[in-house]
Amino acid sequence: MMIITCEKDDLVNALSIAEKALPSKNIIPVLNNIVIETVDGAIHLKSTDTEISIDTVLNGNIIDQGSVALNGRLFIDIARSLPKEQVTIKVDDHNEASIKCGLSEISIKGMGTGDFPQLPVISNGMSFNISSTIFRDMIRQTAFSIAPPDDNREVLTGELLKFENDEIMLVSVDGYRISIRYEEISEIPDRQFEAVIPGKALMELMRILPLTQENLNIKIDDKRAAFNINSTVMTAQLLNSKFINYEDILLPELSETKTTITVNRADLLSAAERAMLVAKERKSSLIKLSISEHGMVLTSNADIGKVHEDIPIDINGSAIEIAFNGRYLTDPLKVIDDEQVLMKFNSDVSPCIIEPVDGKSFLYLILPVRMG
Repeated sequence: MMIITCEKDDLVNALSIAEKALPSKNIIPVLNNIVIETVDGAIHLKSTDTEISIDTVLNGNIIDQGSVALNGRLFIDIARSLPKEQVTIKVDDHNEASIKCGLSEISIKGMGTGDFPQLPVISNGMSFNISSTIFRDMIRQTAFSIAPPDDNREVLTGELLKFENDEIMLVSVDGYRISIRYEEISEIPDRQFEAVIPGKALMELMRILPLTQENLNIKIDDKRAAFNINSTVMTAQLLNSKFINYEDILLPELSETKTTITVNRADLLSAAERAMLVAKERKSSLIKLSISEHGMVLTSNADIGKVHEDIPIDINGSAIEIAFNGRYLTDPLKVIDDEQVLMKFNSDVSPCIIEPVDGKSFLYLILPVRMG
């Protein structure tokens, strides 16, 4: 028998974290469960879909030790529906759980934890600490160019986490764009490394990481990456393919630039979003930029109408006309926090580079669309 007590909000918060590793498809029935287990005086909630595993500690009191596996989504729905009072969970010898809260009592049938897989633990490997808010921003500012899960290039469905020259880098490539976020860290790992982390794992981690600044420990071995924040450990299986050699794509574009402009990020973003209202009538959502010493003219044309926007810029170099898929242009502008950005061009068929005016915190490469 197991008996534990906790507050309703604490239960919901812990289950909301554990829920993120529940499988989306019912392939292995036991994995549809969340395990409640008392270990060393703490209440652990555990879940896995075999690719992502989560072990989070529930703030509560243990009256009797034990464990049980309960249907995860049903358990979460029940917890959210409870009144905001103390919750008592009792599990009998037949793995039936009684959930009492206020005047409510709900019983659900569970199962033993013997068939639930042991969650992976990284005992050796490279380890470092980073601010949770910084790493959350790194994911937020690169995740949009992760290739979709059904892409036949599996390695592009993840992001490259790389350390070299005292910098951590997070890199995503989807075949049309490259997104790189750089961050210097005070705690330098003992060696250079790189690992490809599934995009799904990073997106779920971003949702787990608090908005307040906390210490995030990242540990990586040859097969997995573990992210330890407060009382939660999320472990992700690495993609075992070698990441695309994105540097060979970047080097030619960075070595020679014919036109460089400085533009207000918010002005360009709002103009591009207005243009997309018309441009979305076309499959490619085509937006054209005409850049000269007189400024930038942003236009879009479709059968339903057209948009003309004049945007002030500072220019260094020659005039250029170039077109982009509207979403590919606006995605990085939405996540950049800087007021001004640099945009670099070589020709109307060469990629555009977006960088900060000062420093080196991000780099975005966008392929243009050929103008007919």
